[in-house]
Amino acid sequence: MENIWWIAAFISSLFTAIYMYSNQIYKMPASLFMVYRGIGAGLVMLPFAPLFTPIHNIYFYVFVVAQGLWAAYLDNRLLHSIERFGVEMTAAIQPLSIGVTFLFWLMIYPHQIITFIHNPLQFIGIILCLAGITISVLQLRKSKIGFQAFLYMIPCLFMTTGSDILNKQAMHFGTENLSSAVFYYILIMSWIMGITNLWAYLKTYKTSLIWKKKNLWHGAVLVTWALLSLASKNVAMAKTFNPSYVAAIIYTYPMLIIGWDIYQVCRHRSFLCPRISLKVVSILFASVIGLILLGS
Repeated sequence: MENIWWIAAFISSLFTAIYMYSNQIYKMPASLFMVYRGIGAGLVMLPFAPLFTPIHNIYFYVFVVAQGLWAAYLDNRLLHSIERFGVEMTAAIQPLSIGVTFLFWLMIYPHQIITFIHNPLQFIGIILCLAGITISVLQLRKSKIGFQAFLYMIPCLFMTTGSDILNKQAMHFGTENLSSAVFYYILIMSWIMGITNLWAYLKTYKTSLIWKKKNLWHGAVLVTWALLSLASKNVAMAKTFNPSYVAAIIYTYPMLIIGWDIYQVCRHRSFLCPRISLKVVSILFASVIGLILLGS
């Protein structure tokens, strides 16, 4: 059962790709989506709470609440980054956090370093695979990070790492009942992030937009994909040795989006089929397969 982490991570990556692609079509303001993602999801989930046994470990709730507050601030900073530097440049921070997460987790749990000391080839292989995934995803995005943008996004880099670590810690303390842990993690996170982002939303937009029929429909679709992605990610985090492994696989979602775009274009106009570097794709797939084998 421990090795299902990579299957859950791939499922999360797939739902992330669908959510990102859908959002490109709907073009919903991020702050409005966060209100639906938070309060909307919380209201829908609340009636189902009696079906799930509460987690008895108090540290589970401590880390979930901390993650909710942490993620709410991180989302706000990312939104400001998108406004200043654009979505592509902001998104480039995600794969850069993979290596940082790997190292920080070993600092928190130094006893895991012993495992790598006894298996130096495994350690070198994992480092190379994480680096291969990071570089490949950046090449796929064709993201060039300006110096000013990089300085602004440095806190986001470490906060993204912190978010993954808090996620992993929460799920670690919720392993007594994985399905309940996943449910209560999403429920509590939704309320914290929803209430926090509602305040940010009302500073910019009118309340009437929340009740607009088109926005409600688009919000329901986006929230569904986002929650499925988060649920899958939580399962992966509960089963993985290091949270960076999960992050690395989830951040391959641009490959899925690019693959779908190529399929759509080639199906209708084969002579206009966009090109993609075979070298980059090969490195990405080799790195992912290597990470699965070595990380399991």
